[in-house]
Amino acid sequence: MTYISSTYGAFWGIVIIAIVVGIIVLGFMNLFKSKNQLGHVMGMGCMMWLAVNTIVNVFTAFGVFPEWFFVGAFLPFVSTDNSDSLIYAYAALGILLSIYKYKDAYSQDVEIERFGIRNLLKDLNL
Repeated sequence: MTYISSTYGAFWGIVIIAIVVGIIVLGFMNLFKSKNQLGHVMGMGCMMWLAVNTIVNVFTAFGVFPEWFFVGAFLPFVSTDNSDSLIYAYAALGILLSIYKYKDAYSQDVEIERFGIRNLLKDLNL
């Protein structure tokens, strides 16, 4: 964030922040359309991780948070300081795209007990 703003100017820094925030907002909007509970929980975890890292990185760049306090924070899809973080950000986006693709896979709760031991014993009259 600070490298982009200092090299290319504040305008492009704000544009990059707006694009990343837009991706995160669209991710949350698509997540709330999901009817699959597991997808909803996984997607919420991925999006919260991306959102928290974005907020921490931007606030650290603007001097709200001290630099030494949040060492591992990065700007998703932009920062290349820690290459693992960039890979994790793209993996979280891939999980979100998979959740969006299969958002109607299980539109209702699946009864797990239907296939359980109790019903098997009941079917066998034991």
